Amino acid sequence: MNSHNSNKRLIREKKKDIIKMLRKEGIEPNNKQSKEELIKLLGLAQKANEPSRATNKRLFRTKGVKPIVLVVLTVLILGSFYFLYKLNPTFNRNVNFLVSLMEVENRSIENPNDPTILEKNGKTYVVYNHPLVDVEVFYDQSCKRPECEIEPYLNQIKKNVSPLVDIEMVDISDPKFANRTEDLGVNLLPTFAFDKTVEKLGNFEDIKDKFISRSGSEYLLQVLPYRTLNDIDTDNAKLLYGSPDSEIKIVTFLSLSSEQSVNTLPQLQKASETYDNAAVYYKYYFRNETDEKVAKALECSADLDRFEPMLEVLSDNYENIGQSDVDRFRGLLNTYVTRAGIGFNDFFECYEEENEKINALIQAHKGDINELGVIGAPAAFINKQPESSYGVILGFYPENDFMKLVDDILNQENQSNEN
Repeated sequence: MNSHNSNKRLIREKKKDIIKMLRKEGIEPNNKQSKEELIKLLGLAQKANEPSRATNKRLFRTKGVKPIVLVVLTVLILGSFYFLYKLNPTFNRNVNFLVSLMEVENRSIENPNDPTILEKNGKTYVVYNHPLVDVEVFYDQSCKRPECEIEPYLNQIKKNVSPLVDIEMVDISDPKFANRTEDLGVNLLPTFAFDKTVEKLGNFEDIKDKFISRSGSEYLLQVLPYRTLNDIDTDNAKLLYGSPDSEIKIVTFLSLSSEQSVNTLPQLQKASETYDNAAVYYKYYFRNETDEKVAKALECSADLDRFEPMLEVLSDNYENIGQSDVDRFRGLLNTYVTRAGIGFNDFFECYEEENEKINALIQAHKGDINELGVIGAPAAFINKQPESSYGVILGFYPENDFMKLVDDILNQENQSNEN
């Protein structure tokens, strides 16, 4: 049996059985030694007790040499080895290194791209079996808001994707930024672009659908955005406050079944008044099927020139809407339509029928939600012309904090426009 197969067999043996084998070879091992050390000692003992052909001939030709001499020589050799191993740190490290190599060589791995876990001297070592993954980070270093911090995301990539990454930071002011983001279809900052080496990761199948989308031969990881790179279509949005001619534009995604969205409405109105009659546009966010019916109710009201009254009635009753399924919301509308001063029959003729225009608008808003990385309502995208990009505020903030965030984004836009 060759040493490779023998080592594989010994690795499967229990430690006490290996100790018995060593004793048969004339070696009294130390119980504190690791299993790997005992295997190595056993291999050396067996090798020492198996003379080479030349030695074998010489011994049998020499008169007076007894088998006991072989035993004594073996004990002396192995004893010397044992004391060297225990007392000489360099010799000890070299043996451990050889044992670790043996473990890697004999380890049976289902997926060769999975990391190998080794135990040495009471410590655990992870050996990654793939080359460095190149990662480009597209970001805007001028953004100083807490949500613009990149380092936490890089730490998460090293922890959850792979520590073997070569990071290249590509700022929005970098000459290559525009071409690279256009080639990859990047619209949100920050975005992390992984080269094809990411496919060699042992956990690639687990992360490719959850965290990474494909763009050509590369993979994109997008997290909570703090800036967009392109304009947002407002042709299919409703103007809530301000003037469409204002150079400041705020596009919001709201759900009227959400208390936080409803509480954001007065903040948006104040932002419009504070910043040169800024145009505040409303797009729908869908938490459930009831939100889709809310959108349809508002659009039917808009067709009858009663959008604002219906918005006010629905906002005042967000608690009821939030607890309603589709059928119960339909019942509530019997009262809401009258309160909004809308003709009952005209409204329900629109609401009850299939309406391709409204269905298309709902689908368009859903597409915007996915493209812009909106994961909840409220969400506000703030732009100051002539820039076509937007600063992003996700979630609800107290009024003072919200106004400060708007101010920070607009100041950043001023700096970008001046540059």
